[in-house]
Amino acid sequence: MTQGGRGEPGAAPAGPGETRGVYLYRVFTENPVQVDATELRASAAEAGDRLSVESRALVWLAVAAGLFLRFYRIDCQSLWFDELLSATAAGAESLAQLFSAHLVHHTHPPGYGVLLWGWARLFGDSEVSLRMSSALAGAAGLLVFWQMMRRRFAEPVAAVALVLLALTYPGIHFAQEGRPYAILILLATVATALWLDMLVSVDAGTPVGAGPLARFLVVAVLASQAHYYGLALVVFEGLGLLALSAARGVSVRGPLVVAALLAASYAPWIGVMAGTARGYSGFEGPGRPGLVWLLTFGAFLLYNKNLLSALVAVALFVAPAVAQARLCRERLAELLRGRDARVLGLLFLVAVTTAVPMLVSQHTNILGHRYLVILCPAVYLLAAHWIVAATPTATAAVRLTFGVCALALAVEVPKFYRPHNEQWREAAAHALAKAGPGDAVVAVTFPELFRYYFRQAGRPQLPETARPEELLERLARVKAAGGRSLFVLRARDPGLEPQAEAALRNAAARADVVEFRHATVYRFEP
Repeated sequence: MTQGGRGEPGAAPAGPGETRGVYLYRVFTENPVQVDATELRASAAEAGDRLSVESRALVWLAVAAGLFLRFYRIDCQSLWFDELLSATAAGAESLAQLFSAHLVHHTHPPGYGVLLWGWARLFGDSEVSLRMSSALAGAAGLLVFWQMMRRRFAEPVAAVALVLLALTYPGIHFAQEGRPYAILILLATVATALWLDMLVSVDAGTPVGAGPLARFLVVAVLASQAHYYGLALVVFEGLGLLALSAARGVSVRGPLVVAALLAASYAPWIGVMAGTARGYSGFEGPGRPGLVWLLTFGAFLLYNKNLLSALVAVALFVAPAVAQARLCRERLAELLRGRDARVLGLLFLVAVTTAVPMLVSQHTNILGHRYLVILCPAVYLLAAHWIVAATPTATAAVRLTFGVCALALAVEVPKFYRPHNEQWREAAAHALAKAGPGDAVVAVTFPELFRYYFRQAGRPQLPETARPEELLERLARVKAAGGRSLFVLRARDPGLEPQAEAALRNAAARADVVEFRHATVYRFEP
């Protein structure tokens, strides 16, 4: 039987110590009378262990919508700063240049950079191509989540969690971004599922076998190389497994071997991380994360808008629990009394993986909403347990989750596909469209990032690099040449040095200025 099953009205009465699902299973398997397979499936669905036809249809409708939204208008917005860093690295001429120029001093481990570099060699480095690896990982993540979690939890719980993953902000947004986060959600799903299996084995007093440990090690190495928060996830999972093994008197030799091998695989990058950490002089960021940060993280996991997410949270988590307060209390109490290692493991994982980075970030800010996408599988599964406990039937739970998320998407989807907060593509395109054959085009900040779009337009030699204090001299040369214009591109953030900013501002008084999000184009006439 699956974990977390529960009965629904109309199910056969259970005997002492039995759930209704177990009772039905015993009746149908011990009764010598032949039972029609359709009737057996219907009874199992009625007992809450399987999905009804309506629920299954809603789940697959949510998956279809989620798959569509992960690919829809994938190129509608410009690459933003971090994506352009990825694009620049992907354009390296060789693997050696990739490491020496882009990865050796990078905060993040090299896994995603190497993957994207190889991807660009095969499929090109256009916006669509760079984002396609994330879109495919996001699509695969839905199918993998369903296949893995429905074997470990009751189908209604897995189904509600799947709808949340399919139709909420993180899964959609990061599937359309040329960064490692969609891949991280996929790897976190697999790592968490394998870890839950090991917890169940240890909780029963059985040492984890070599096969499960080897599979977990492979996924742990991939997750840790994708992002250093992938490393955090599998480290906290390993600590939880070791703690439970010690509490149950189970040998910890296997988990310790896995920990040693994982540490060895990450060892070359520990020095880079330490050097990056030494570069921080103290706390950076808008404020130390606390209760407000936790609330905004909850909003981020839904629709990344505080008001909309609050309304969704009330509709999914508060209103059903209030309306079915007694039922909800009884089912949650039964769930906790059962001491299900999987549910307790999820609670541990979410609490520790959130608390430790928050404590570290009281001094040095290492915590961002996007980093904690590693918790999406665990958080959605816990949320699904709550929703299933607070609704009378499994069908009602799936129907409620699908309806609320579909309504929220109808409000929010248009904003998902508006331009990002940075318009590097539009700024480069404007300069290319206005510059004549003899005009000069220079960039005073991040020329290598602007150059990505010039390369896509077949002008890889542009823009040239210039320091802001050189602008007046460059403008004088343009005037002396006669008939030429000078186009200057700059990113609006981070700012320039005060002297350079003043030189650019003084020169700009004699220029046409076009503002874009995060980028500005100046046109100096002769």
